[in-house]
Amino acid sequence: MTKSLVLASSLVVIIFLDQITKNWADQNMVIRGWVKLIPYDNYGVLFGIPLPYYVTIVLSTIFLIILLYLFVRYQNMPKIFYWGLALSVAGGVSNLVDRFNYGFVRDFIDLAILPVFNLADVAIITGVIFIIWGVIHYEQPQKI
Repeated sequence: MTKSLVLASSLVVIIFLDQITKNWADQNMVIRGWVKLIPYDNYGVLFGIPLPYYVTIVLSTIFLIILLYLFVRYQNMPKIFYWGLALSVAGGVSNLVDRFNYGFVRDFIDLAILPVFNLADVAIITGVIFIIWGVIHYEQPQKI
């Protein structure tokens, strides 16, 4: 699978699933128990760290530009590296869609031991783990 196809498929799947689950959460749920599914408006950034709206937009945009630069710039990295970039970009774009449409990110998964989050956040964190894994396991081609 080419890098571009990985990015495109990740964007479509993650944004679709994230937006659908957020819409479902907004309309249908308050589920209590060990895992609570409760709509939460996150005006901050990662883990609910409070920042002004325009700062969150600028930081999110810079984050996405850096990831896209890495996606284009680096060749011959392990496939998991590109999947990580694609997942992080897709999650970031989906949360940015929320910021533009609502002025905040719609979170809804509450595990009590973590800040409330959504599927896009899971994609971003998983993507970062994949990026780190890919960098750690990258083997420089031998020059003869």
